[in-house]
Amino acid sequence: MTKTFAELPLTAILPNPDQPRKHFSVADLESLADSIKEHGVLNPISVRGPYEEGSAMIYILIDGERRVRASKLAGKTTIPAYICENEAEDSHQNNLELALIGNLQREDMNPVDEGGAYLRLHKTFHYTLARISRSTGKSMATINSRMKIMELEPEIQNCISNGSLPYEYQVIAAILSLPDDIRIDVVTKLARRNVGAQTIKATITRITNNRGLPVDRKKRKASSPAASYSEAPKNHIFETLAARGVTPQWAVIEAAAKETCINCTLYEGASDQICRECPAVEMVKRIVKLVNTEVSMT
Repeated sequence: MTKTFAELPLTAILPNPDQPRKHFSVADLESLADSIKEHGVLNPISVRGPYEEGSAMIYILIDGERRVRASKLAGKTTIPAYICENEAEDSHQNNLELALIGNLQREDMNPVDEGGAYLRLHKTFHYTLARISRSTGKSMATINSRMKIMELEPEIQNCISNGSLPYEYQVIAAILSLPDDIRIDVVTKLARRNVGAQTIKATITRITNNRGLPVDRKKRKASSPAASYSEAPKNHIFETLAARGVTPQWAVIEAAAKETCINCTLYEGASDQICRECPAVEMVKRIVKLVNTEVSMT
C-alpha cells in the first residue's frame, strides 16, 4: 500500500459504506469542531482513491469520519488526508479491516458500534478474541462483553447507544435471561426510569423468579405501588367529595390502578424505585393530594 498526502476538498470525500461506527455524539462533534476552528485538523484522515465521477474526482473515507463531520461544522472547506492506493485485489477488504481496527483502538466508540466491529472482525476476517485483543489493545473480557450486546434486539441496543441503559456484562446477561416475549417491553421501561445496574439486575431476577406463578392479588398487592397508594383515602370524606363530583368514585380508581399494575410487564419485579415514574402511580398520587387538599378546606 502506498500513501500520499494532500489537502482535499470536503465535498470530494464520500463516507465509507462499511463504516463500523454508526452513532456520533452531537456534543462531541461540536467540541471537536471548536478545536478544529482554533487548531485545525491535527491528525489527517485516511481515504482511498481517487475515483472518477463524471468530471470530478472523489475519495472514499477509510478513517476519520468524526473529523470530516466536525470540519464541516467548523466551516472548513478542505481537510488534510492520506490517500491510500492499494494494488492488491483485496484492497477493499484490507481497508475495511484497517477501518475497523482503527476505530476500535480509540476510547470514544459507542459500545454498540464497538460490539458490531468486534463481531465483524471475528466473523468476516476470522479473528480470534485473542487476536482482536492484540490488535486493538482491549481486554478479552471487554471484547466479549461488547459482542454480547449484539445478541440484543435493536430497540434495546438503542437504549444502550443513547446512554439510558448500562451495558456492563452482568446487566446484558440478565437482560438476555428474560423471556423473548417480554424482553423489549421490560427493558425499555427500565431504561425510561433511568435506574442503575443493581436495580435492573434485581428487578429482572424478581421477574424471572415470579414469572408463571399464580397471581395472588391480596398477597402481592404491596409490591404494586399504584395499588398501595390506592389504599390511602378510604374514609367518609372521600365519598362525600366523590358525590360532589370532585373526584371519581374510589372503587373505580382502585380497580384501574390495580389492573394497570397487574398487567404491566414489570409487575413481577415491581418496587417503589422501579415504579415511581409510572403514570398510574402519578395519577393516584395526584388524586390523594387533591382529596387531602379538599379535606383540609372542609
